[in-house]
Amino acid sequence: MVSQSSLRKNAISGDSPMLELLLRDGWSIADPNDDVLADAQRLQSVGLVHIHRHDFVVCADARDKDFPPLVRNCQARIYLNANLDEDGGEFRCPECDRVVYPNLDGKQRHVELKCHVLPAGTIAFIREELESLGSCRELADGVFRCNHVDGEVIACLVEICREPKYLSRDFAAVNSMVFIAIDSRNRDQRLLDEPWLIRTSLTALWVGTDDLATLAKTALARGSPATLSNASLPVYNKMVPPLSHTTAQKVKKERRFVVEFGTDFIRVEGRIVVTAKAAAQVRVFGILWKRFLKDLLEGRVIEDFRPIPLEKIADTFQGSNSREAVDAITVRRHLNRLQNDLTQTIRQELGIPIEREDIIENLRGEDHTRKNTGYRINPLKVFPQASRST
Repeated sequence: MVSQSSLRKNAISGDSPMLELLLRDGWSIADPNDDVLADAQRLQSVGLVHIHRHDFVVCADARDKDFPPLVRNCQARIYLNANLDEDGGEFRCPECDRVVYPNLDGKQRHVELKCHVLPAGTIAFIREELESLGSCRELADGVFRCNHVDGEVIACLVEICREPKYLSRDFAAVNSMVFIAIDSRNRDQRLLDEPWLIRTSLTALWVGTDDLATLAKTALARGSPATLSNASLPVYNKMVPPLSHTTAQKVKKERRFVVEFGTDFIRVEGRIVVTAKAAAQVRVFGILWKRFLKDLLEGRVIEDFRPIPLEKIADTFQGSNSREAVDAITVRRHLNRLQNDLTQTIRQELGIPIEREDIIENLRGEDHTRKNTGYRINPLKVFPQASRST
């Protein structure tokens, strides 16, 4: 197995700003060059990050056959989901809602890297670095005591540490400590900016700008600060939820969403994600929701929850005292927009990982038949809750 240190020594780019982006949880990089791709592969190979690669096209691109569209400056990304049917017009712009045909129109392909920091891998990386200095043991999640040749040093990964003691100013004042931020912004913006605090980042350690041996010696030689007021202040201001390797694993394995449906809103995990402004989308969701609740009451198993074909949704929509004339294509447009809105809003406002069909599934019949084809509320991922007043 190739060691972490040898991988760092063989790094190509050494581009610290780009590495900072790769070590920024949830960050996306569009059209990465070869150096960035190589760095991403190295970081992933040692278990520091997991990289998701997505292909996408841009709605309005002057190099495409379908240019110019009605909205000439629309730069929205349409992700090339293999589950979508191009012939069925299922690739739609999330902004202007036009149908695009990536293959037919020979649209320019782009690559997006989505980076997810792996807390367990980060802990293992820091442990290996410390073990090269001397024996060490883990005091708490992300906190290690290393028996350095010159004395004992405590290293603390600030985003992972959950023990307030190790993040307190008075504890840091009487112990030789090195504080390590996974995200460089946390080092610069959330750790106390005091000269006696020894601070670094995962990026600085990876590229060699800092090394733990030097930082440990500095911490041991520093001693306690001469004067210290307000010693009870925290060293690290947790303005964002800390990373947790235990929590991250649970979220990955068990993704569930508590959903409330009202006559003019959809609420997920306590947050309104679709409002009355999207009346048609709310009405379409209500049709699926009614079938979902009926299947629940009938005690159906997950596999037997019934999807509703587009034509049936359109008929029900038209029959619900709607003044809007709808057909299957219009319903598909409403559903595509609704799936996009749910996914984007939940990711951006709640910070919860979600895939396009986690709440609304699009089932396709087998053996070229229309049986079991249509849309339904995902019975495996959605937990219904009685709606509350908005």
